[in-house]
Amino acid sequence: MATDEKMATKQNSDTDQKVDALMYAIRDVPGKGKGLIATKPIPKGTRILAEAPVFTNPVALEIQNVEAEVIRQVNNLTPAQKTAYFNLTRLDMFKSEDPAWSVFCSNCLRGPAENIHGLYLIASRVNHACLNNAHDSWNAILGKLTLHSLRDIAEGEEITICYLNKLRDRAGRQAGLREFTCTCSLCSLEGQRLEESDQRLRQSWYLYELLGTRSEATDESVWRRYRAIRECADLLAKQDAFDHYSIHLYSIACFSFMVMNERARHMALLERYHQACLLFLGDDNPKTLSSQQTLQGLAHWNSVMGKVDPAVVPEGLDPEAFEDWLWRDSKACLNGFADLSNEAVFPRLGGLPISARNSPDYFTFASDGRRIQARKAWCLLAEIIKTSSIPGGVRFWIQDHYRNQCPIEFKSGGQNSRALSPEPQVGWAIAILRPVRKGYLAEHLILGQHLQYMLRVREREKDLLKVFPPAAVLDITC
Repeated sequence: MATDEKMATKQNSDTDQKVDALMYAIRDVPGKGKGLIATKPIPKGTRILAEAPVFTNPVALEIQNVEAEVIRQVNNLTPAQKTAYFNLTRLDMFKSEDPAWSVFCSNCLRGPAENIHGLYLIASRVNHACLNNAHDSWNAILGKLTLHSLRDIAEGEEITICYLNKLRDRAGRQAGLREFTCTCSLCSLEGQRLEESDQRLRQSWYLYELLGTRSEATDESVWRRYRAIRECADLLAKQDAFDHYSIHLYSIACFSFMVMNERARHMALLERYHQACLLFLGDDNPKTLSSQQTLQGLAHWNSVMGKVDPAVVPEGLDPEAFEDWLWRDSKACLNGFADLSNEAVFPRLGGLPISARNSPDYFTFASDGRRIQARKAWCLLAEIIKTSSIPGGVRFWIQDHYRNQCPIEFKSGGQNSRALSPEPQVGWAIAILRPVRKGYLAEHLILGQHLQYMLRVREREKDLLKVFPPAAVLDITC
């Protein structure tokens, strides 16, 4: 038996997890050196490996001291461990360094904390693929790196993880790889299929980043947040990449629904989050155990209270309709009247779109996968609280029903100028179809300063604006 395979058997025998040492073997992979190959079919969600690092890098030290400490720890390895260690790949960019340090820099993986990396004699053999079939994560309870299958893996198939941000387009991914060109199924796409794939990944990454910004963590952004999560999930599913990000997306969704006191939706998403943790982290991972405890606590609370928002839990919905309910996803309005209290159709100022790209609650990709188009109609209803003349036009200050205020300007002689005659008065209502915010500074929101919004109306489009005297507004709302 080769040294690497002996180490694989020993590493698995050291763990208290039920990991089959015959599930994989370390073998030569054309163009990649050594890699892990499945020796039997591996179902989705299977723990392939649980391995403790032979050592980790120290923290809070100068880089020279870190290198010296790594070299010291390598010198303390057993003869068998040293042999396996120096059999690992050394990248050309590190070959001028000390061999022990070079191997560590070329092969270290995640460890107990964000700034702590570990060296694993088996897991470090797992090669990269942008469309990976396995997921690595740190299990703090075990003190080990675990590897779980993201999908069914066939016997003889290479087991791979993703070394980088897989939401980049192909050019970005290739630029981030060290000294090799990825030839996975995703990177091998050509022509229109490659263009569509890159577009989906760029938009997925934009939405993924948008969900992590402070400016989106507000009540005013709630519709955008729900839609961004679902849109991101749908795009990733088309790339066969959703499972890799499912835990994080479900976590954001759970928190959002909890904050908004959406108990029924919160429980539904928490169950999905828990199932994703079970599949890709294992039943002994802290995240899995925590979500299980939360579910048990909510179930107990519901049994005591006797109900879980029965008025909003749907029954008899087909899968697509249930997803629409779950994500509070309002489809495009059909001909007819809309409820004025429906914020998906009549949003407040802070809920208006800023641009097509970062407003998935208002815009979506067309069927060609490239163009972005409006996915629904929307209208801003507000009260005029101040009017003034400006060179070449008129300016109103308007206030929505949440008392948020902003200015809006119109050019004299524009397509919508007819709606401004006779001149609107303070106290009148204004209705604007498909308005877009000019934007706001996120730091204003973070610092708690007063937020102002400037609306944009495309003057080349007609019939976007209506102004009503108070009596007409009462007729509409009564």
